[in-house]
Amino acid sequence: MKSLLTIIKVILLAAFLSSCKWATTSNLLPGQQDKQQRIEHLEEQNYHQASSLKRWQLASVSLGAGCLVLLIVGTALGAKTRHDAALL
Repeated sequence: MKSLLTIIKVILLAAFLSSCKWATTSNLLPGQQDKQQRIEHLEEQNYHQASSLKRWQLASVSLGAGCLVLLIVGTALGAKTRHDAALL
């Protein structure tokens, strides 16, 4: 049981340490600053792509829900019309 708790603690510590940002632009070597700028640019680009993806997903879900509502309304109208036509 103690070994399981130790393993869990090590995993949590490793996850915490990997999420920390150790490298800042002030303590980078001169050749690494352009790499850091490139990484920041790619992260910003990734953020914009993700936000665009969320907008498209929202639009497609809204369109799908609207189509489903129209299908239900059309089916109800068609059934009512067929029922009324059978009475004549």
